[in-house]
Amino acid sequence: GIVMIDVPYFTPETRKAYAAKMERSARNAAFHAAFAYDPVGLFDLTCSVEVIATQSSLLENSRNAADQMNAPLTERMDVSAPVFDAYAKEMAAEIQNAIERMGP
Repeated sequence: GIVMIDVPYFTPETRKAYAAKMERSARNAAFHAAFAYDPVGLFDLTCSVEVIATQSSLLENSRNAADQMNAPLTERMDVSAPVFDAYAKEMAAEIQNAIERMGP
């Protein structure tokens, strides 16, 4: 299975607009990657998928992705800072919970 956290699920128009505005640099490489992929492929996954959304700028995007994939969604509104910097222990536990819900 796959556990996705804060899914950058954007429409093609939004991806194109953001990518055009963003300076290409090593610092922005992850953002370019998020705006370059076509998330439609996510909807064809045949494995179990769970989505974890935090109180970030990707909250609505994560909700929409979970809805489109018909995947269970866990919202962590208590997580409002960089997920793995400030909340590593909590997010590791949340990922473990998702894995256990998926089963063998």
